Amino acid sequence: MTSQRMDNVLIVVDDLDAVISFFVELGMKLEGKGPIEGRWVERVIIGIDDVRQDDAMLRTPDGHGRIDLALFHTPKAISAEPKDAPANT
Repeated sequence: MTSQRMDNVLIVVDDLDAVISFFVELGMKLEGKGPIEGRWVERVIIGIDDVRQDDAMLRTPDGHGRIDLALFHTPKAISAEPKDAPANT
């Protein structure tokens, strides 16, 4: 089975520049990159207050799909346990 369509996918990352480089190497185009914060983003990301993040948007070569990369500075992420979970987790 293959993907028929992808509109927008958000991926939370720890190293924004490395992940941008990865997707650019796959043929995606960087559309923009910058900081995002404030009340409006807190309304979009329901349940998270005091949001401060760096964001990058990349588009697929055909122009129909996008990947939104987010590196959150605040609030501090809550990590799942165990930290080194097995591959089937």
